[in-house]
Amino acid sequence: MIRTAERNDAGRYKRLMAELEGETDFLLYGRDERTWTLDRVEGMIQHCREQQGSLLLLSEDEWGLNGHVTVLGGSAPRNRHAAGIITGVKKRVQGTGVADELFDYVDSWARDHGILRLELTVMVRNTRAVRFYEKHGYIKEGRKQGTLMVDGQLVDEYMMAKIL
Repeated sequence: MIRTAERNDAGRYKRLMAELEGETDFLLYGRDERTWTLDRVEGMIQHCREQQGSLLLLSEDEWGLNGHVTVLGGSAPRNRHAAGIITGVKKRVQGTGVADELFDYVDSWARDHGILRLELTVMVRNTRAVRFYEKHGYIKEGRKQGTLMVDGQLVDEYMMAKIL
């Protein structure tokens, strides 16, 4: 089931993020690096509910939350048509279509809310994610060198985007 996050999802969403960050080194935060408080998570959910062009979308099955897409829209008149995406799905559902459902939902939602451009960054070495984004119409717009430090090594990211 795909649905918009509610304020009372904050604890479960916080746990989901911790689980995702513990499963992979491909996210901005690694295992136990994020220091969110429950109040901060509730505030983020509320922000996404109130800010036009923003959305926090959750995927859930009988075992609990298994993925998310956070869409953060621009707030200035010149960038309100664009939104950045942060996403992750648990390993147990990768390859099952959950991520496809999340991204299809975001595309439809974005069109309905006047978003014309969706953008994201992805580690260059995360070839599975790069292929997934390309399958969903994202193109590489550039390469950011050494933007992340993972296990003491500089890591490059692709900037990817699509026009709806």
